[in-house]
Amino acid sequence: MNPSNFSIKQCLLWFILSILIPFNSGMANTQNIKNIVILPFETNSQSDISYITSGAWNMLYSRISWRDHVRVIDRHKLSGSLDNLTAVTENERIFNIAQDTSAEYVMTGSITEFANAFSLDVKLYDIENRSYLTFYDQTEKIDQVIKKINLISAKINKKVFDRTTTTFERMEKEKLISEEELKRIHPEQMMPIHQSKTNDPWWKFW
Repeated sequence: MNPSNFSIKQCLLWFILSILIPFNSGMANTQNIKNIVILPFETNSQSDISYITSGAWNMLYSRISWRDHVRVIDRHKLSGSLDNLTAVTENERIFNIAQDTSAEYVMTGSITEFANAFSLDVKLYDIENRSYLTFYDQTEKIDQVIKKINLISAKINKKVFDRTTTTFERMEKEKLISEEELKRIHPEQMMPIHQSKTNDPWWKFW
């Protein structure tokens, strides 16, 4: 075989592979991306707090989105699916939205104002496994609501997508500090008993 011809064939082979390999890996990455729908939060308040719900969606969008891993479906593309819903139950509504948008997860939530305080209730549905997680938090100040949403998004990232964010690391550090402080102030309460884990969200079936 002519060495020059062999060299040319090698170059052509490497050129073709250099094109195909990124393309195939890109296809694999696309197939592994999880889609999530974040529905507009409901509000229960005598005041107009629509700007808070908009800020909550933007915060969740920026915190849950994860390149090559998690894609938050654009809310403007979602409006058509919401308008055409004819579901009878909440579960049917969630399932139909997931089907229309090809989403693996659907998130719902509400912000309630009561007695000069605000409570947050968030529910994340896993469509394939027909299960859901619930997250709850509260604050006395309206300007702290978005901060609480940030904390909830960190818990979702860790619990659902196994993604450790700086916010989650800070939360864990603060929890350890609080526990150490409690041990120092009230050592008599630090008996070897089973601690409640009600604050740790767990999957429920629907």
